[in-house]
Amino acid sequence: MRTLCVLAAVATFATATWARVWPVVYRYDEKTPLEVVDANGPTVFRDIMAGTRLTIILRSDQAEYLCGGLVMSWDDIIYGDIMARGAHDEFWRYADSCLYDAGSEARTSPMDDSYSHGFQFNSTYTKDHRRRTAVPGDWFIMDYRALQAGSCAIGFYNYMVDEFAPQETLSFHHVPTRDFNADRVVDLRDFAILASRWQSTRDADPNSPDVALDFDKDLRIDANDLTLFSDFWLERTDAPLAVDPNQK
Repeated sequence: MRTLCVLAAVATFATATWARVWPVVYRYDEKTPLEVVDANGPTVFRDIMAGTRLTIILRSDQAEYLCGGLVMSWDDIIYGDIMARGAHDEFWRYADSCLYDAGSEARTSPMDDSYSHGFQFNSTYTKDHRRRTAVPGDWFIMDYRALQAGSCAIGFYNYMVDEFAPQETLSFHHVPTRDFNADRVVDLRDFAILASRWQSTRDADPNSPDVALDFDKDLRIDANDLTLFSDFWLERTDAPLAVDPNQK
């Protein structure tokens, strides 16, 4: 499928230059960039908690054509997943993941095979003034969810540049959640749960309720766990819940 995409594009757009397109990772508010571990490695990100949702935007600096993809292995999908927005049409295209600047006929569609899970993106490049061509800006938007503790890598491919090697690899590492009461924010309520078991010991039973509080797995709830808890103080795992206008 990728080869057909590239060959068709080369035949149709032989005189085009391929746009520089790159992924940008935000918190789920779509405004706060996810921090990186090292400025020299801008696609290796700081730890996130299991349950955290992120936004991935594909951005371009040119008004050109893209045939690309975000791809991850089936081995990694138990730790995290990429998802298109909205519902698909009868051709499995997700219109809500195509942004205005990608053009009037931009497409986002699943691209799964026996080795990998992902999505393919096509921007609009046309000389037909009846259709809106792509312009520099944000082209596609996807969601990412950290499902459980572990690591996950997502390759961004521009098949017009290289069909087999990713242009960038987004590296995420998930740690156990500190949001014990699942209200989407780490706050005093979660601290109270940790404090209620302070200086207690736990057995080695993996089903013990204290496992979620023993971050360093030393079978004791102590200062080390408090430090690891505080690293995510007031951090949200998702967009804030909508406020009920009728709530006092």
